[in-house]
Amino acid sequence: MFSLHVMHFLVPILFFLYLLLIDCFDLYPWNDLDRKSKCSHRLDLFIYYVPTALVIACHYTRFDTALIWAFTLTWFMFLFYVLTWWVPYLFGASASRKRAFTYQYGRTSRVLPAIKDHPIPDNQHIWVGIWLVLMLVTQWFTMK
Repeated sequence: MFSLHVMHFLVPILFFLYLLLIDCFDLYPWNDLDRKSKCSHRLDLFIYYVPTALVIACHYTRFDTALIWAFTLTWFMFLFYVLTWWVPYLFGASASRKRAFTYQYGRTSRVLPAIKDHPIPDNQHIWVGIWLVLMLVTQWFTMK
């Protein structure tokens, strides 16, 4: 079994590799790269890739301040994830947001039930959330 200190370093690396997998390889119906715009790729770069690389670097240094920065960055990524996927799913979204969701992710696989006409998070993004929660949990317990 891995120690918590190994896990808190390994989980962000695995998350980074997962992001590369879903953004670089066509795994339809898991992802739909044909529908992903260049703007969306750039947004992913700044929302997920750069912060995750910084989190990995912070874990590598193992300074207390760096670990706090890593936790803060992960928390912001998780907050963005929740606002992007779970708020529209639970509370609805504007018509233009629904069209964007349907165009970009309408053909990907899902397991969650529909709530009215709200956008449904697809499986690839549910796993993004699971990785972010794992990162937060391992970071929280290694900071104590």
